[in-house]
Formats: sequence, structure tokens, C-alpha cells
Amino acid sequence: HAFEAPQALIPIISAHYTSQLTNQIFALLGSLTILRPGGDFLTNVGNGVKDFFYEPINGLMHSPRHFVEGLEIGTQSLARNLVLGISQSAANVTEVVNSNLTSLTDRNFIEERKAHRKMLAEIINRSTGNRSLSEAFAHAGSSLVLGFKSGAKGIIEHPSHYASRRGTVGFLQGMGQGLVGAIVKPVIGLGDAAVLVMQHVSDAASEKMPIVRTQRRLRRALPITTSLKNCQAATIIPYEDDAAMAQKIITSGDNVDDVYLGHINVQSDVII
Repeated sequence: HAFEAPQALIPIISAHYTSQLTNQIFALLGSLTILRPGGDFLTNVGNGVKDFFYEPINGLMHSPRHFVEGLEIGTQSLARNLVLGISQSAANVTEVVNSNLTSLTDRNFIEERKAHRKMLAEIINRSTGNRSLSEAFAHAGSSLVLGFKSGAKGIIEHPSHYASRRGTVGFLQGMGQGLVGAIVKPVIGLGDAAVLVMQHVSDAASEKMPIVRTQRRLRRALPITTSLKNCQAATIIPYEDDAAMAQKIITSGDNVDDVYLGHINVQSDVII
């Protein structure tokens, strides 16, 4: 209790605050919000690296031309996923920092920022098609203006507001809160603006704008054979470009009901 000797009281207080600090550290490390940026980055980069190696190898199994196409697709996927991972991780980290900085401001700014973010979310959700970069910068600019405007407004309003309630002490308190807000609120506005721009970059690099994948080869030719019991069945044969092309010719367009039986190459022509 409070009447213990200092030699006995100090270890108790130290043990209490050490325990509380340890609990807060583990809670911070276990927070999904903190771990999410790193997890998203690793996932996106992992997908890009997989495509970078898988696509060329898959193309090489068919032909050198397909290998080049696979290398192009894999490189584009790696670059896109790197941009996606960096932008998403940076946006998530900035969001966490802004959420913590907001606790240093006043209730009016918190509510005003919340309403502004909700309005921007509704505008973005109502927009059809892909947003342009100019629209993203316009939304970011509005968030930045909100931070500077509220910070400047707080320097004037907070001292008079607190002075009317608590006199000189209130005036000093309001002045201090106004000065803190003048620094923190523009930083929050800048962070919100950066998040909006990075989210636009993330959307532009995400699967909403997929890489067009060209068909690697025509469908394998499956000649139809007739058994002694007059039963027809498809025969699996090694892949041939000529056979696949012949099958495509006779099973497309007006010949969709025709059946591929086989073909014979005659010099530069093909007999089906």
C-alpha cells in the first residue's frame, strides 16, 4: 500500500509498469493492422515472382516464340505486383499512422474528417469505370485542404473557447491544443491525400486491369475413330500444329457440326 517504504514500493511500481509495457508490446506486434502491410506486400511480390518464372517455362515447353511471350507476361506481372505491393503497403502504414495522430486532435476535427472520408468513399463508389489520375489528385487535394483549414481555424477558436470556460488556464490550454493541431492536422491531411493517391495506383495495378493473355496454341486435334461395334471415340495423339489448325478449320464457322478425322500434307497445301 501507499505507506510502504520506498525500498519496497519502487520494485512493486517497476514490476507493474514493466508488465503493462510488455502487454502493450505484444498487443502491438499481434495487431492485424500492423502485420497486414507486410503480409500484403509478400503476397503480391510472391505472385509476381511466380509468374516471372512460371510463364517463360510454360511457354518454353511449346516453342521459342511462346517462351518470349511468357517472358513478357511474367515480367509485366512482376512489375505490376511490385507496384501493387508497395502502394498497398504504403497506404496501409500511412493509414495506421494517421489513425494514431488523430487521437492528438479535437473531437470536431475527428468528426469532420470522418464525414469527409465517408463523402469521398461514396463518390468513388458511385463512379463508373476507372478513375482518372486527375480525379484522384482532386480528392487528395480536398483532404489536404481540410487539414490545413482545420489547423488554422483551431489556432483562432481554441484559445477563446477554453478561455471562456476556464479563464487564463483555459486560454493557455486552448493555445497549446491549437498549436498542436496546427502541426498535426496538416500532417493528417497530407497522409489522407497520400493514401487516396496510393489507392488509385493500387487499383490501376490490380487485377481490375488484367494483362491480356494470348492463346499459347490451338486446341489439340482429337481425331474421331469408329470401332467394330460402330462406336465413335476420340483418339489422343501427340500435338501437331497442322492437325490443330485442320481441326479448327472444320469445326469453326458454318462447319461446327463437322468432325475431324485426319489430314494429309501436300507440299504447301493441306487436304482435310
